[in-house]
Amino acid sequence: MTKPLSAWKYYHNHQQKVALILTIISLSIFLQYTLLIYTTTMQKFKQAFTYYKSNIYVYTRKSKQAQLQQLLSTNPAISKVFPFSIKLTSIFNGKPIIFLFHSKDMNPALNSLRLTLIKGRLPAPGTGEIALHWKIAALKGLKVGDHFGYPHFEDEYLMGDYQLVGLLDGELLMGLSGLDADNPKDNQSLLVIPRKGQLAKAIRYLHQRVRYDPRLVVVQRNAPVNVENFYLDAIYLDAIYLVIACIATICTSCLFYIYFYGRRAEYCLLEAMGYTRSTIICKAFLEITGIVLAGIILGGVVCFVSGYALNNLVFVKWGLPLELWDICYPGKLLATPLVIIGCSSLIVRHLLRKADLIPTIEGEV
Repeated sequence: MTKPLSAWKYYHNHQQKVALILTIISLSIFLQYTLLIYTTTMQKFKQAFTYYKSNIYVYTRKSKQAQLQQLLSTNPAISKVFPFSIKLTSIFNGKPIIFLFHSKDMNPALNSLRLTLIKGRLPAPGTGEIALHWKIAALKGLKVGDHFGYPHFEDEYLMGDYQLVGLLDGELLMGLSGLDADNPKDNQSLLVIPRKGQLAKAIRYLHQRVRYDPRLVVVQRNAPVNVENFYLDAIYLDAIYLVIACIATICTSCLFYIYFYGRRAEYCLLEAMGYTRSTIICKAFLEITGIVLAGIILGGVVCFVSGYALNNLVFVKWGLPLELWDICYPGKLLATPLVIIGCSSLIVRHLLRKADLIPTIEGEV
């Protein structure tokens, strides 16, 4: 007959049963954590070059640029106005933008876009020099001093010979080059950056200008370019996440049912000794919670350590560092264990309610 042992003593005497449940919970946490890391990493990576900050607007120039720039600069809601043009380069699954600025605007534009130069130098005017975000350079397999462009890579969008002279860091995956080289004024636009807290006023003013001059166009880049792809990816990944959660919950609940079904005599003895049913359920709840918490810690630690090692050995060099932590992780990772604890506790309660004290004890003895 199974004696009414303490939780830790029971864990020690039934290591195989506990290990099986612990393995399933740990594996489910590991898989869910891995999926969250992959999802967050890819979404932030895509957003880094398909999003512009919500306080950055592109005011497409189709009239006299100097007069328009002066007019916009005098508005109290607008902080900076930079003439610019763009080119595209290529990486897998995306086309990051290379902003081309006049040499005098290079540093101010860099600060306004919240980017910093971490290696090399800024491009010189009148040359084919480019500074790229370090992640773009890593994904393209480039280092400072390398040449790239269509003559060097067949899948490159940049036509011509360009040299990487600097590496940038910041939230936006983009490049920087000189506008003085080969860009006539007719191809230039104006990058408008509102002051802090003045975004709404800047928007209203820009759209008022459009009414006065229908040749002007305001482009607000505060949403991803391929919204449908983001939604489809999210749906597929959420479906996989839900399947993992359901399988883990069903398997673990079934194991807990078997785990506690064999302990009916123990619980009946405890009840015969004077323990209340609520006390027995609380004891079982603590046992379940202990195993589940151990599984969460084990699966989470293994996944984090594995991701940290892969980051240092592989992904940072590739320019795609894994997002090992995000504020949404705890809530999503704890959802499945909480369901497991709740379902298993209901199972114990059901077993105790159906158990007949004397027959159960006699049957087990």
